[in-house]
Amino acid sequence: MVYNDVICCSNGHRYNILDPLHNFVSVGVAYNSTYVFFDEEFQNEYLNLSLKVTSASSASPYQVTMLGNPISGTPVPTAIYVAFDTMPAPETRTQLDSGPREYGPGALLGGVLPPTGLFGGCGQFATGITQCASRWAFNPTTLYIAFSLSQFVKEDGPGVYTIYLVTGPSTDTAITTISVFVP
Repeated sequence: MVYNDVICCSNGHRYNILDPLHNFVSVGVAYNSTYVFFDEEFQNEYLNLSLKVTSASSASPYQVTMLGNPISGTPVPTAIYVAFDTMPAPETRTQLDSGPREYGPGALLGGVLPPTGLFGGCGQFATGITQCASRWAFNPTTLYIAFSLSQFVKEDGPGVYTIYLVTGPSTDTAITTISVFVP
């Protein structure tokens, strides 16, 4: 897959494996009496991160708080992209075999930008929802970002909301991704 994934399926394995932002790999193994499945998940681990999301019934529903300590050399995050997928559901072997065989970023809904100026406004994404963070602090020792997912949930309802903390103009520049399941 590293040398020529065009032969296999041309679905980006080579690019993913060689992505210069990846600095960590997770390995998963699943098996039954007939098959063994092996998965490598190449990741960008730049933060020791704690995530808190308030429940739908709280006074401030879907308030996201990200606290953490950057690892030395962590690129500066410039935005958060928020993507949406429907809730996962069981599939038959035939459904699994028919694909897709990879997980994409989901439908990009918009994102979150750091506040600017004294009054907490922020820039605007060209398309989708723009949410201004209520808190955005990043330095070599601390990450503290707080924002609400409520507008996204109001627009798209129950599902999986994937948060991409990015350093550039696409999800390919994510230094971490977190999925939030909203029932």
